[in-house]
Amino acid sequence: MKLVLFTIVCMVQMLMINCYHNCGFKGPLQWRQTVTGQSEGYCMTDEIRPRAVQLGSDIKTKDCFNCQCTNSGLYCCGIGIKAVEDSISPPEGCQIFITGCDYYFRKLYDVNVPCY
Repeated sequence: MKLVLFTIVCMVQMLMINCYHNCGFKGPLQWRQTVTGQSEGYCMTDEIRPRAVQLGSDIKTKDCFNCQCTNSGLYCCGIGIKAVEDSISPPEGCQIFITGCDYYFRKLYDVNVPCY
């Protein structure tokens, strides 16, 4: 019984880790002229308020993606809930709560009781 409980606790902790998944390109590399007349590579995020990301730079978006502007374009991987949202479902008798990029499970009958 202790082994089963330990296994369940470990599995829940693994779900809580900000693992990377749900990766792909979000946009092409673009070019612009600097004030000195040189060309500069950048990528644009697809957030509600898009941001320019300098070629070679990494950012974390507000919608839970880690992105890197590469020569191929803006490559992003989901973190937290965005890493697992297509494959996660709460255990029976539980519901999911999302806070920012993090998520956790609570009992349906009492949201103060965590699910294991």
